[in-house]
Amino acid sequence: MVSCLSFRLDGMPVMVTGSTKGHIVMWNLEEKRVMSQIQSAHSSSIAGMQCLMSEPLMVTNSQDNSLKMWIFDMSDGSARLLKKREGHSLPPNLVRHCEPTGENLLAAGRDSSLHVMNTVTETFNKSMGRASYNRKVSKKKKRLQTDYLILPSIIKLSSCMQRDKQWDSIASLHDGMYMATTWSYNKICMGQHKLKPPEMEKGVQATCLTVTHCGNFVVIGYSNGQVHKFNMQSGLHRGFYGKERKLAHKGAIRGVETDLCNQRVITVGADDKLKFWYFKTATNPFHVLKLEESVSSTKCHRDSGLLALANEDFSITLVDIDTMKIVRKFEGHVGKINDIDFDCQSR
Repeated sequence: MVSCLSFRLDGMPVMVTGSTKGHIVMWNLEEKRVMSQIQSAHSSSIAGMQCLMSEPLMVTNSQDNSLKMWIFDMSDGSARLLKKREGHSLPPNLVRHCEPTGENLLAAGRDSSLHVMNTVTETFNKSMGRASYNRKVSKKKKRLQTDYLILPSIIKLSSCMQRDKQWDSIASLHDGMYMATTWSYNKICMGQHKLKPPEMEKGVQATCLTVTHCGNFVVIGYSNGQVHKFNMQSGLHRGFYGKERKLAHKGAIRGVETDLCNQRVITVGADDKLKFWYFKTATNPFHVLKLEESVSSTKCHRDSGLLALANEDFSITLVDIDTMKIVRKFEGHVGKINDIDFDCQSR
């Protein structure tokens, strides 16, 4: 169905229509026929379009939360994309500060896309695209309506920009999947690697992850109690923590963190235990702390060595990872703690 239309105002006898499927059609008014068309110009219904006075330009917007400017300079009378501004087409569900300046935010939405948002100027806002099983095929076919290669929405993010120019610097987990994906902040696109452990039972999901401070490794925890380590540059599996059936904890992993010097890995499980492991020798933890409450999520401030645990009884526990002792406890919430973070001074 046609959802909107406009007429070229630069002397050309052309009418342009937009459809509910996101296609744009150019019509020759003198010959009363279709002149050319742009398939999937938007990924949702086109809400409005306007050709500009005395210029071969047209602006369109859509329900996919994007605004696009087109220029009529193709040989068949068609238009090509000149500029675009876009946000998430479905609500964002995850926001993280992005190093090194702290001016950029990484925002993940339910549309499986990842965006870079600049807090100073909107001109630096970029879209990294949608997560896909095969990025090249998705891009080539432009099957935005029925792209079966699109991955579920991103539920967890971790990044380190130390080696951003050499290889991927962002790792993400997807809803209901045990596979993790990588992204390149430098190239503003999805990376090539799909991080999977060598063997994994059906129904297991990745629950948490952290990219190390050096940017070389990502450590991922799973719902069956396993913790695996991968190389960010090659995407290769580099080992696991624990020895008995490869289990680090009895029960799902609720949080996994590493310290500033890449010497230790800290894991928290549904068995209410906080375990400290040496980064390289991963068979046995060198210290285990029994917790009084179940943990739902964690956040580590590497510079100060403080680890915050968001508990399921709505309290917050603070652990010093150097002395391996509980140093603070905060209470007062009456509902689930969805997210937690430190300020830059860790105060």
